[in-house]
Amino acid sequence: MDECQLLGKVYLGVIAVFDELREEVLRKLKSGNKPTGIYDLLIQYKQAGMDKDTMYNVLESIRAEMREIGEEELEDEIMDNMDCVDGWCYPTWRIYPEMFGWQPVMLSVKDLKRIKNKFDISFDSYAGGLIGISVVNSSHKCEAPCYWYLTKGCGMRPVVVVVDIHNGMIVSVTAFVTKIKMLKSFEFLDNSQNRDVIIDRSVFSKVNDCICVVKGYSMFKHEGNLVCLFEEEQEPVKSYRNGRFDLLVDNCNQIVGFSICDLTEDEIMMIDRLEEG
Repeated sequence: MDECQLLGKVYLGVIAVFDELREEVLRKLKSGNKPTGIYDLLIQYKQAGMDKDTMYNVLESIRAEMREIGEEELEDEIMDNMDCVDGWCYPTWRIYPEMFGWQPVMLSVKDLKRIKNKFDISFDSYAGGLIGISVVNSSHKCEAPCYWYLTKGCGMRPVVVVVDIHNGMIVSVTAFVTKIKMLKSFEFLDNSQNRDVIIDRSVFSKVNDCICVVKGYSMFKHEGNLVCLFEEEQEPVKSYRNGRFDLLVDNCNQIVGFSICDLTEDEIMMIDRLEEG
């Protein structure tokens, strides 16, 4: 069933759509194998206009039925999906993220210091042509983390920047890439070496606070570096490099990306395989 068909059903009435979703979820539960695709089905109904309360009530009615007939594993499966609807889950899996105060807050540079932290960088290859990129500040022990997510859309793998709320130091950055785009050339007006960026931590309200920004990101190769840009329409004009890790900043001092510099032969081979695919 495509989105247009679903949209038509939504406007036929809440009851009809309630029953339709219920039947489709039950069909997946009773398929004989471990249920799959329920989350994707819920996303489709949400995109077609179903509200949060209606979806939650559909799942609650199914959960109650599974409990009544003693199907504990199926009840657990439904409860996991109910958590995604209600928001008690990993932020990027929330089906209704707009109900949980997702903010268009970008990270900004507050200060620069010559602390010269050590950032460890790793590339990991996963099934399906997925590359995971991890940047970890191995010189800094963080006891008060906060999390900034660039989500790319609900259910997609996010870019995650972890910041120490006490001092604004970057703790880690992770990202995933499945394809490489062509990048138009650009030049930095200011390129500072061996500078540690201090993040404006006032955007976070408490320890373990999460800020989820519903924006996309793209990966590019640029002069032997792998570049991740958070907003393609904004070109970075400044870069602050620490080892192989380079933070990219626009003229408003907002962080708009990062790059991994001086790619190794193995890293280049991994990226080239993406381009070939």
